[in-house]
Amino acid sequence: MSEINQEGLDAMLKSCDSMTKRRQLLMKKKRSNGEDLLQAACKTWFEKALPDLMWYAVWNENYYPDEKQAMIQGARKKRMGVRAGVCDYMFVLPNGMAAGIELKWGNGKPSDSQKGWAEAMVRKGCRHAFCWNGAEVEAALRSWGLKPLYPFPPINKGSAKLLRQSIAAEELWKR
Repeated sequence: MSEINQEGLDAMLKSCDSMTKRRQLLMKKKRSNGEDLLQAACKTWFEKALPDLMWYAVWNENYYPDEKQAMIQGARKKRMGVRAGVCDYMFVLPNGMAAGIELKWGNGKPSDSQKGWAEAMVRKGCRHAFCWNGAEVEAALRSWGLKPLYPFPPINKGSAKLLRQSIAAEELWKR
């Protein structure tokens, strides 16, 4: 997929006359940010730097090419118990406490449902963090008493390219 700058996407969204086309462009906008890349980097780092940590990713996103399919899958997920605001990663810390990390990228801001989920976790005695980069993910986990085997590597153009290639390779193996 080619990279599209923010201004170009915003201009295309304003010129859309059909809701389906607007939805497709919004999905492309979501995918064009680096949050997916950060999430892939976190997954790799968790596996290598914290091999004994219990964790899982929560897939709450809707990436469907047409509006009808998005609505069908959204209703299906709702029936199955998918909840708005749940963090991207959930952890069981060594002391048995639950913790969650919500990843953001660039100027991304937590939604009201994400803020509500975070507040509810903290009220119940769990840990929660909003993180915009790998260093913040590492800092959160260290503040919760975890000791990674090595620091979170910086995400730069070279590492981003390698991550994209590894993600593409994983997708090929799934087919």
